[in-house]
Amino acid sequence: MDPNRIIQALRGTIDPNLRIAAENELDQRKESQAFVLQTNLTTAIYLKNMVGWYWADREPRPGEVVFPFNIHENDRQQIRDNIVEGIIRSPDLLRAQLARCLHAIITYDFPGHWTAVVDKIGYYLQSQNSGSWLGSLLCLYELVKNYECRKAEEQGPLIAAMQIFLPRIQQQMIQLLPDNSHYSVLLQKQILKIFYAFVQYVLPLQLLNNQTMTQWMEFFRTIIDRNVPPETLQIDEDDRPELVWWKCKKWALHIVARLFKRYGSPGNVTKEYFQFSEFFLKTYAVGIQEVLLRILDQYRQKDYVAPRVLQLTLNYLNQGVIHSVTWKQMKPHMKVLPKMMAYCYEILTEPNIDPRKKDGALHVIGSLADILLKKSVFKDQMELTLQNHVFPLFMSNLGYLRARSCWVLHSFSALKFHNELNLRNAVELAKKSLIDDKEMPVKVEAAIALQMLISNQEQAKEYMKPYVRPVMQELLHVVRETENDDLTNVIQKMICEYSQEVATIAVDMTQHLAEIFGKIIQNDEQDEDQDKGAMATDILHTIDTILTVVEDHKEITQQLESICLQIIGLVMQKRVIEMMPLLHNYVTIDTDTLLSNPKHLEIIYAMCKEQFLKWWIELLAVPLRHDRKMCIIGLSILMELQNRPPTVDAVAAQIVPSILLLFLGLKQVRSSREPAEHEDHANREKHIAEDNEEIPSDEEETNELSLAVQEKHSGGGGGDGGGGGEEEDEDDDDDDWDEEALEETALEGFSTPLDLENGVDEYQFFTQALLAVQSRDAAWYHSLTALLSEDQKKQLQEIHTLAEHRRNAADKINWS
Repeated sequence: MDPNRIIQALRGTIDPNLRIAAENELDQRKESQAFVLQTNLTTAIYLKNMVGWYWADREPRPGEVVFPFNIHENDRQQIRDNIVEGIIRSPDLLRAQLARCLHAIITYDFPGHWTAVVDKIGYYLQSQNSGSWLGSLLCLYELVKNYECRKAEEQGPLIAAMQIFLPRIQQQMIQLLPDNSHYSVLLQKQILKIFYAFVQYVLPLQLLNNQTMTQWMEFFRTIIDRNVPPETLQIDEDDRPELVWWKCKKWALHIVARLFKRYGSPGNVTKEYFQFSEFFLKTYAVGIQEVLLRILDQYRQKDYVAPRVLQLTLNYLNQGVIHSVTWKQMKPHMKVLPKMMAYCYEILTEPNIDPRKKDGALHVIGSLADILLKKSVFKDQMELTLQNHVFPLFMSNLGYLRARSCWVLHSFSALKFHNELNLRNAVELAKKSLIDDKEMPVKVEAAIALQMLISNQEQAKEYMKPYVRPVMQELLHVVRETENDDLTNVIQKMICEYSQEVATIAVDMTQHLAEIFGKIIQNDEQDEDQDKGAMATDILHTIDTILTVVEDHKEITQQLESICLQIIGLVMQKRVIEMMPLLHNYVTIDTDTLLSNPKHLEIIYAMCKEQFLKWWIELLAVPLRHDRKMCIIGLSILMELQNRPPTVDAVAAQIVPSILLLFLGLKQVRSSREPAEHEDHANREKHIAEDNEEIPSDEEETNELSLAVQEKHSGGGGGDGGGGGEEEDEDDDDDDWDEEALEETALEGFSTPLDLENGVDEYQFFTQALLAVQSRDAAWYHSLTALLSEDQKKQLQEIHTLAEHRRNAADKINWS
């Protein structure tokens, strides 16, 4: 089908001379299946974009009163009523797009506006027609995915839904497992993805008791252990990981590895999971590991194992190493270090080996450096290994092998060299690579290797003294070209090692560093690049180190002062210095000294007066209900002042319109949140027992040494956006949706006395203030309201009426 002909036909439908011919063309084309699919796909993508952009109620920009376009509630309801059926009945390409629509709708509307989605999914899940299962499972996946990264206390609606769905999908797994057909395994895979998203960050023990978990673990073990159909070996090896049987194994392994690491490893879990971790280790860990060892044995025997399955298998075994019960089972199979080193040595000595394998062998050896240097059987061989197999690779015509050789030198920089010539050669090769090599990655690795050799080998420090100037000059050149902050640390350490030698080139070095610093902060994208910010800070630290080294050399210090003043001037000019923390320290840390001199207060007040009110008026598009309420009250107080500063008079015509805009936004927020808050309240009442068992929002997960690592879970996980087809099955949690923007932040959930039901009523507060101004100062009232439009005057009257209603309602409550 030629898209250009379709475009021309569509254009012709609006031309009277071409309309009939164009319509005939389209009538002929519409019989084509490809035409229908492409049209439907285009429509689905358009719908997905519309839902993503215009589903949520949006607020006007600062200074505007008219709310921007969003999808009308009548249209929203039609979409809600049909989206689940659309996903179930659509082919895979369309299903993937419609699933993203559902994801966004659930994010905005569940549970507040759309609890019926649970009933819809449940209806199709329990259908006897298995053809509806895949689409309904995908819908359930989008529901679970929405709550995947939320705090435990925010998962109430999901827990309530999963009380219904978890037994159903468990029953489906029992029914599906004996069937190893493509469609059956596709359904199993989707169920596994749902389970993984459900337990990835929070394990709901109220739903997954020991008996239930045992049945699920048996599902996972069966899927991991079962054979993949032999006919899959006819598929090209590069395509096999995409087969549904391997993907199903992958997701089962995902789950068991995650459960073991996060919830099933005693000593590495928080107290809420301690009992479960003991049960997991005792009941499941060894049995699962036995199956995984069989997978490794298959790989050893040259049977095909998908790379991702192999990696997840090793992840699980890596967790098992730290527990005696799993290590005992593993230990007979783990005489690995001698075999690994023999394998690497075989690769390094093979004359015509693939260079990539040689790079891999060196990577293994370098990664094991700390272990090898502690074992005498290997430690004594490493100097000879460097001499025979690493040094020659510095002459390789492959840049990545030269870089790897530098990295290996860095890894073994603490090696005790018995032959002084080998140490000298190591230093010389690293220096030569830094100065003469044309490849920047090689230079970077060489610089780090050279610095590590100098730090760990006293003799290496002496070898390098004659070459400090060219080495430092080249380091500065590499930093300028790469803006690599690791190298600024190298420079700092080299300065400390060669303080006397650096003094003679301090001015040149500082000038170079100042140029690099200027290049970084002149970049307009600086604010959005945290790495550049860190780099700029490291350069300043390096200059500070130089100043410390040469502080006894007055003539050098005087030359450096002018360079430093240029840097300070540039910082001030670009306004990349943050003054607020400094002023805050003056006010809070040494308050008495600040108050002792009235001039200090005058200066701070002048700065606030100059900027604050203008900033406040311009920034009224505040996103939070609490902030809007605070702004309304604050502006009302300013409006009512009798002794007003000139800055308030200067913005008189903007104050009331700004307050009206705040009320519009406040009304919108309340109308969208109250249904959700009502539903949350009902769920809390219904599931109070479960809520008491939920895990705190800031969970701790300890490492192998049982050191607590704080891991926060806030809104905004990814999704794999998967449709029903296998092509939509990513491992990563990346997707096109900024879910953090769709969920309430911790700040939005924070409450203050202003948010209490008996707190200050902003409608009454503003109305009373405006009436007080009207009765006391007619001229000021005229300045405030003279430029209001008719719509704004109407809104002002509505606010006055609403304030009266709220006052009367409050009076009735007080009297009763």
